[in-house]
Amino acid sequence: MMTGCGLRNGEARAMNVHNVVAQDVYRVREQMHSNTLRPAKLKHR
Repeated sequence: MMTGCGLRNGEARAMNVHNVVAQDVYRVREQMHSNTLRPAKLKHR
């Protein structure tokens, strides 16, 4: 998933079914926070 879609480590670890918008569309809206290891808002890059 990370290689094919270009996700970063934190984004790939935070994947869940709640971010699926359509049958073939996944929206990256959050990532895993490096210190707390909980999902957090996606950083602006």
